[in-house]
Amino acid sequence: AFKIATLISLILFVVNTISGPKFSELYWAGKHKELQDTLDHSSKLIFISSLSIAIIFYILSKTLLSIFGEEFIVGDTALILLITGQLMYSVSGSAGVFLNMIGRQLALRNIIVVVVSITILLDYFLIPIYGMNGAAFTFIIGAIILNLSMVIYIKKLNYRAFYIPFQRSNR
Repeated sequence: AFKIATLISLILFVVNTISGPKFSELYWAGKHKELQDTLDHSSKLIFISSLSIAIIFYILSKTLLSIFGEEFIVGDTALILLITGQLMYSVSGSAGVFLNMIGRQLALRNIIVVVVSITILLDYFLIPIYGMNGAAFTFIIGAIILNLSMVIYIKKLNYRAFYIPFQRSNR
């Protein structure tokens, strides 16, 4: 289930590989409007692509799991939860790469340390009770906390690192 859900983040990795150097170039050149435009474009591309794949995976979840054998269908709920967690990453687009590229890697490290600590604690309590679904639920909580923390931090830097569908841009 985890490996299937991780395919959704393939778009995130591809876009970030292309966008990361551009973020750095524009930030350090002081081209803040162009940087926000690039951030907006990459966030939109990541979200729309990831959502499209996620919808297909939601619909075909049992079929995808059955490829590995009928006994894997029991992981259907975990797969749905993990797909939802991957979508949480796509909402904030390139937030982590953005922080790294503008010299805020220590802030990113601190955010990640806190989130990892929270998820380990949640896993400790939820996995014995709920098994793989507890682990998948913890993944969602971790994704939400991580991405919300990064987005808030980036907002304090006067940038926006998330995509909201159907919202008109001010630009």
